[in-house]
Amino acid sequence: MKHYNAQCNYERNKKGMYGYFKRKNCLYHLCDEPRIVKDLDVSKATTIGNNSKGTMASAPINKYGIDCINNWLDKPAYGEEEDSEVKNLHKIKCLPLLKEMQYWNKKGNFDRVSALGMLMILREDRLRLIDNVDRDKKVSYIGDDPYFKRFSAKHVRTGLDRRFDWKR
Repeated sequence: MKHYNAQCNYERNKKGMYGYFKRKNCLYHLCDEPRIVKDLDVSKATTIGNNSKGTMASAPINKYGIDCINNWLDKPAYGEEEDSEVKNLHKIKCLPLLKEMQYWNKKGNFDRVSALGMLMILREDRLRLIDNVDRDKKVSYIGDDPYFKRFSAKHVRTGLDRRFDWKR
């Protein structure tokens, strides 16, 4: 995790994970509760202390995770054509995960499916964040760019901004 700047969305109702990461001074590897869970009103927890990290694995959250998995499995695989018949389901190489998905039911203990559900919840949250940033970020010309606005009037007067003039 350290080398890939990864974050973990874990089931916070399972004891010990938060304490372990706190003892190792690695709480930054645990993600905050995904915003999408709060927006769907399936999480009523206070986000203070160890409740601020991970996701509470309740029945509605697990159902949402399963729905996210099903949606993802039916999409075309990464790198394939949009109309290709190769789906994400065909690219999974973990046979135990495929077996657990095949035999999954509400009463069983299917840890790999639960872990994939937590991953998909975090993925949906990040995709929503990226969509919001792309929608909000509309720079029509270089003068609207926040980086460009940091230039002072002195830079403009001395002509250092001429390199941005594309009409010459």
